[in-house]
Amino acid sequence: MSKAALPTSLFVAALLAPGSAMAAPATDDFRARISILKPLVLTWISDLDFGTIIPGIAIGDVTIDADSGVRTGSDAAMIATADDGERGAFGSAGQDTASVDVDLVYPTELLSTDNKVIEVVEMVLDQGNARNRILSNSSAIFFVGIGGTIRIRPDQEERVYTGTATLTVQYN
Repeated sequence: MSKAALPTSLFVAALLAPGSAMAAPATDDFRARISILKPLVLTWISDLDFGTIIPGIAIGDVTIDADSGVRTGSDAAMIATADDGERGAFGSAGQDTASVDVDLVYPTELLSTDNKVIEVVEMVLDQGNARNRILSNSSAIFFVGIGGTIRIRPDQEERVYTGTATLTVQYN
């Protein structure tokens, strides 16, 4: 046996020999943790209502402001003042100081019962379309206003038009 092979052979023999010293296993501790939050509650307060509109001689938009609920319209969509409409609104409650995501999914059209259509340009949340809310540590509640814009054609049929939007809140 060569001198170079001798140290390798001795090393292997030492590993395989009964009673040879093995390295001690490495251990460390960790903690298990869980946070329990109050369930989020979402409560409907009011629907988004664009009010009563009289079509003009050109296509016009009607908007309900998500923050104030104020309705505005272009000159082409004449607004009847007897029915001003209102913003949609929800209240939510949950865990103090928690961060909550708000998601709004809305239809692209409002339909009459006989499937006549009004285009939904957009629906938005209040506070600049803010998608994240922090529950205040004093009350653990927040409110969400919903506004939007619809487009009225000059030949828009006299009907009541409706659609369903969905608001979702969840802890993030």
